[in-house]
Amino acid sequence: MDICVTPGHSRPEMFEVWSELVQKCTGARDIYFLFCLDHGYDTRYLDLIYKFPFECSYIEMPKTNYTLGKQSNNVLNGMCAAARHADNLVYYLEEDIFPGVDFFRWHQEIHKREKEIYCSIATHCNDTHYDFDIVPSNYYLTSEPDYQSWGSCFRKEMILKMIYPHFNDNYLNNPTGYCLNHFNSYLGGRFTEQDGLIKRILEKSGMQVAYPCYPFAYHAGIYGYNRQAQIMKLPYDKKLKLIRETVFDIEKMLKITAPFTDSVPVDLDVKFGTLEKVTVSKIN
Repeated sequence: MDICVTPGHSRPEMFEVWSELVQKCTGARDIYFLFCLDHGYDTRYLDLIYKFPFECSYIEMPKTNYTLGKQSNNVLNGMCAAARHADNLVYYLEEDIFPGVDFFRWHQEIHKREKEIYCSIATHCNDTHYDFDIVPSNYYLTSEPDYQSWGSCFRKEMILKMIYPHFNDNYLNNPTGYCLNHFNSYLGGRFTEQDGLIKRILEKSGMQVAYPCYPFAYHAGIYGYNRQAQIMKLPYDKKLKLIRETVFDIEKMLKITAPFTDSVPVDLDVKFGTLEKVTVSKIN
């Protein structure tokens, strides 16, 4: 089976809504879900995982001495474990990335067509902006070196060959120093956690990433690890209510996430027909 990796720590209410959306995805029943619970996680995740209807398991990450590398340890451990056991594809789908009904099917079709890409990413590309006049759901493009950990999918061989060698104590103990020593990146010493590491590997490889012209998932992260909003202090039921009332409405989303503008809802019911690769002009 292909495997979907989803980390968890302090947002079980986001995970609850995410779980409901995943259950609507075409082909989700044929995927194995691996939930990676970082040390100190909210135990309410367990109740939700026990109720999850598809085949799954969870990993409880033990306490470590890692500081900046703590979150990366949880994520990379899950991705590498999945790569060792998956039949073909490994999806990385965080709990605040809300998938559309064709999320898994889109990735599967892309990897049938594009055998040499680094990975596929089902969300809107944040690094490079493209000039879209029309955005049919069956159009896609390849871009480099644009990586973001928002609804990505790798062939298992790519993780084992390109990413696994960097999953070590030298990196986890000092992500910034490791990235500066091993990569000559325009990022410098910024963004050195797991997504920044994976981006640097992509940049060095010169490979490409596939993106849809119309996203099949979006970032619903109105609060969390990088956004310590007052929302975090609300009781569970109020946070759950706020999520349901907010994250599907663009105006409400932008009001809460300002000054962030990377959380833009899309129609999660959109499906695609026959995929077609297109060339699109860059705005920047």
